[in-house]
Amino acid sequence: MWETPRRNPGAFLAALLLHLILAVLALTGLDWRDLDSDRLVKPQVVQATIVDIAALAPAPIGESERENRAEQEGQAAAEQQRQAEQGVLEEEAERRQVEEERQRQEEQRRLAEIEAKRQEEQQRLAETEAKRQAELEARLQAERELQTQAETRQRAEQERLQAEERRQADEQRQAEERRQAELDARQQAEEKRLAEEAARRQAEEQRLAEEAVLRQAEEQRQAEERRQAELEARQQAEEKRLAEEAAKRQAEEQRLAEEAARRQAEEQRQAEERRQAELEARQQAEEKRLAEEAARRQAEEMRQAEEKRQAEEAARLAEEERLEEEEARRQAEERRQAEAQRQAEEVAQQAREEELAAALAMEERSE
Repeated sequence: MWETPRRNPGAFLAALLLHLILAVLALTGLDWRDLDSDRLVKPQVVQATIVDIAALAPAPIGESERENRAEQEGQAAAEQQRQAEQGVLEEEAERRQVEEERQRQEEQRRLAEIEAKRQEEQQRLAETEAKRQAELEARLQAERELQTQAETRQRAEQERLQAEERRQADEQRQAEERRQAELDARQQAEEKRLAEEAARRQAEEQRLAEEAVLRQAEEQRQAEERRQAELEARQQAEEKRLAEEAAKRQAEEQRLAEEAARRQAEEQRQAEERRQAELEARQQAEEKRLAEEAARRQAEEMRQAEEKRQAEEAARLAEEERLEEEEARRQAEERRQAEAQRQAEEVAQQAREEELAAALAMEERSE
């Protein structure tokens, strides 16, 4: 219900004003259809007569005439109010029409901008799609070319790897022996370097400790000189107090020196522990590397043994196949020779039978 006033307050005010006017007309009993009837009456010519002014004096007005005059005045005031309200309504209607026209034009302009943006977005999407399609085709062509090149490189790489494996199989044993010798030499050199480094670090720590002791002695000497100068200016009681303080300070310095010595020993111990830990870590890393290399070497030996076994198996199978083929050829040759011999024996048997028949025929003819 309250959406209309918020959305279009002008229309709401105009409707409210129209309802008020209709309510006034209903209460006053005016007929809005006859409001302009006086304006439509044509003017008439009336004859005028000059009379005395005294004759124009108002006659006594009766009660009914006063009521009629009051009613006429009320009707005139209502007519003026109606005309004013109608003018306001017309102005409000014109303003509302102008506002609606402006809103309509604004809406058309907004719709035109939206349509232009939509067409521009469609064109941009079409260009983007065409560009993406072209890029996709170019990328697919490049990928196909790259795949062809990769296949060529892969075949070349496989051939190279096969040649390299054959070459490495010959060189690996010699390289492993050289590497093991170099590893032993490097390990000995590393141990020697670590020992020298530990000796240098220990010598450096000892030198720093000696410098600290000398610096502390120099500070003590300077403090003692200042204390002696102050003692000369003070009284005997002050000298006694300073002597006690000097004894306390000497004890404190001795305690500090002992703590410094303990701290130095602790630092040397920690340094030795760090060195041992570093040496053990390097040894463990080296052992791990050697184990990994041994595992790789063992795997390589297993692979070579498997390849050798497969090659021997293939050779054995080829040899067996060759022997089977030779046996088949030999059996075929034997069958062929037996068949030839059988055919020769049949021919010889037939010849003998023919000779025997001829001899028998000759004997019969001779008899």
